[in-house]
Amino acid sequence: MNKREASVGDMAVTHGTLTATIVQNELAKADLCLILAAQRADPRPFAMTKAADELLHTLLGTEEMDMYIRHVHGEGAALVHDGEAWGTKEYADGWERTRAAFAASGIDLLTDPAAAPGHPRSGAYCLLSVKRSCH
Repeated sequence: MNKREASVGDMAVTHGTLTATIVQNELAKADLCLILAAQRADPRPFAMTKAADELLHTLLGTEEMDMYIRHVHGEGAALVHDGEAWGTKEYADGWERTRAAFAASGIDLLTDPAAAPGHPRSGAYCLLSVKRSCH
């Protein structure tokens, strides 16, 4: 194999990785937006998909996320991210709310959030809820 062939092969591998990353990012945005939209009507905890949770971790504490939460849920509202909910009844209830929100958008999530451990739409270990201000 000459140098040109090797570099074309490397580009193909890099392009494949880039394409996969773009698809994963779009999936993460779609999942997180779907969960956040569902919480407009229901501030109870929702279980996160792995894709949504990974994106959420990059956004927590940013001015953009704080502005979004204030705009949608009012002044003083905050996201509550519970990273220790896995295996609890609250988590199971949250996963059912997440499944219902996705189903309303035509997306079927697995009944068991642990059934496909590496899949981006399997369950992350945490819950997300909105704490609204009392005033």
